[in-house]
Amino acid sequence: MDERIKRIMEMEERLNRVVEWLKEPVFDVEKEVSILDEYLQSDLRKSDLKADEAGKLPQDLCRGVLSEDGIYNILEEYEEKREESCKEGMQGLSGKQLSFENDIEESNE
Repeated sequence: MDERIKRIMEMEERLNRVVEWLKEPVFDVEKEVSILDEYLQSDLRKSDLKADEAGKLPQDLCRGVLSEDGIYNILEEYEEKREESCKEGMQGLSGKQLSFENDIEESNE
């Protein structure tokens, strides 16, 4: 299999994994996000896109990963959801600390 096609298929799988995480964040995709971010900014993606535009890739090859906007939007959505999850986690911790402080106050009375 051609290295370019193999790379595009691999990146497409990574992108799909991140999309699945956005639906249900029950597994870690940090590695995929990092690799996709590197690919987005790389000359390889630009070269792969040019090959696609020149008709050098099979018609049945999934190529969503070649879309700069597509990858960027998924990565942005990932960051937003991750930040949201962190904030929710911190709020949950704050509530537990407050509850713990109340328990101490009640036991001292």
